[in-house]
Amino acid sequence: MSRLELFVLISLAIAALVVLAAAGLMLADSIGREPIPTLPLATVPPHPLLLTRVPVCQDVVGRALAAHGWENTVLLDPQRALLTIEVVAAAQPTGLPADQIWAAFEAALAGRAGGCLGYTLLVVHVDRYRAAVGVEDLSAWEAGVLDDGAFSERVELSQEEAQ
Repeated sequence: MSRLELFVLISLAIAALVVLAAAGLMLADSIGREPIPTLPLATVPPHPLLLTRVPVCQDVVGRALAAHGWENTVLLDPQRALLTIEVVAAAQPTGLPADQIWAAFEAALAGRAGGCLGYTLLVVHVDRYRAAVGVEDLSAWEAGVLDDGAFSERVELSQEEAQ
């Protein structure tokens, strides 16, 4: 075996060891992490009104957020009775994006006033933040049964890790 062949063979062996060590470190790191908490969502028979109003509901909620100048995506899943709103603000301040979250709640209420009924959970994503609330609590807040503080306590707020 020539010196060049021996050098290539040793280099390949070292590279393989480095790759295996890196894979082992990544595996060890992922074992110690707890998964991001999620809400269990059962599949439910869709509300008949919701099935026919999905595009209209998504449009009403999306326009309410666009009025603030925020890009958004609104998805209404009738099978899971879930309304998901993703908001992108042009100039995002650091910290909790409370303005966007509260505006998304109000936009969902505007959708309900426009006949968007049948979903039971609202999830709002803004940057790395996720806010989830039951529609019953949202309606109680709108009706004045829950004040802002009591309503805030019922909102599940979580922050996803930066990637």
